[in-house]
Amino acid sequence: MNPWLIISVIGIGTVLLRGSFLAILGPGSIPPALERALRFVPAAVFPAIALPAVLVVDGSYAIGFDNYRIYAAVVAGVVGYRTKNLSFTMVAGLATLWVLEGLF
Repeated sequence: MNPWLIISVIGIGTVLLRGSFLAILGPGSIPPALERALRFVPAAVFPAIALPAVLVVDGSYAIGFDNYRIYAAVVAGVVGYRTKNLSFTMVAGLATLWVLEGLF
């Protein structure tokens, strides 16, 4: 089967599924409590995505002093908390990781 056909069908299905919720609810009809709760979705999803990348090295868990990703994640977390700026957070985390890997 043609992979582009599969990708196209999946893309159309995704748009239809997501669009159906907007079509059913209508614009501006999301309850305020749900709208407030949706603001926390990125903050809840990002750690779930980032944590395995920090703790799993070469296919196994690496929780120890020799895992520099943990230090970089802590620095990024502190910078993100203090600045509330995603760009500064990513630059601080990556810079910390690269410096530690370069030094040790």
